[in-house]
Amino acid sequence: MEGDSTNGSVTAWYESGKIMWNGYVKKSYPDSLYNFYYENGNLKLTGYFKDRRKDSLWTTYDDSGRMVHSELIRKQWPVIRHDISYHRSNQKSEEIILSMYGSPTDSSNLKVNRNWWIWYDNGQLACEVHFVNGQIKEEHYWSTKGKTISREKWDRISGKMKKKNDEPKR
Repeated sequence: MEGDSTNGSVTAWYESGKIMWNGYVKKSYPDSLYNFYYENGNLKLTGYFKDRRKDSLWTTYDDSGRMVHSELIRKQWPVIRHDISYHRSNQKSEEIILSMYGSPTDSSNLKVNRNWWIWYDNGQLACEVHFVNGQIKEEHYWSTKGKTISREKWDRISGKMKKKNDEPKR
């Protein structure tokens, strides 16, 4: 490791001489931007520390440089999470975005919303689902050629999912 481990810039190295990670410490604790790298030199993880804790957008990349995960963290608690996975063909296979509201210490006050997408390996969107506070509010499914198979949306009046084409015309 290179640098003052009490205050200032610090860097750790792989045996090959490439940077493993770098950042800044204040009173011996992480403070400010930190970057972590694969041995091939590509960025692996990046984010900020504030008051000794993760605080900001933290983003993880695979070894080829594609973003696979990110989360917005406030006071050591994730507020927004974003995950992406890929098919062998390098097309997206799944993407999920979670947003959380309320108190992480009081589960009765915690609300979680989620948006979820799945793709076929040909790149065509297969499924899109939106959850609000744990309940499905809208879902849409497509064939491998892009034709709608099913589409439903939450109806507040009936309290049920209804086919999109069953909605009254305005």
